[in-house]
Amino acid sequence: MTTAASIGAVTPAEAIRLQLLAWPEVEAYLDRCRAVILPLGSTEQHGPTGAIGTDALTAEAIAIELGCRSGVLVAPTQAFGMAEPAALDPAGGAARHRAVTGRPWL
Repeated sequence: MTTAASIGAVTPAEAIRLQLLAWPEVEAYLDRCRAVILPLGSTEQHGPTGAIGTDALTAEAIAIELGCRSGVLVAPTQAFGMAEPAALDPAGGAARHRAVTGRPWL
């Protein structure tokens, strides 16, 4: 039930980040709510000056903000994969594709 006191309430980030909680805290949370936010993002190049974790970091920041506003737990970010279009870039994706699949892209 939403009350006037809870409208606009923000939960501290430490309280909604799953990896910062002890298992009894997670168990108590799951007794009252089954929702968990799972941020997903790729690891890929973003030009010569961009961080390769940009997509995962962005997903994590959005998930933490959403968790703080809603009180829903945020699981650790799952950063994964490679970008298929980048596989043609010999400075980036081709090596990553080989690392992921064990064979060259081309």
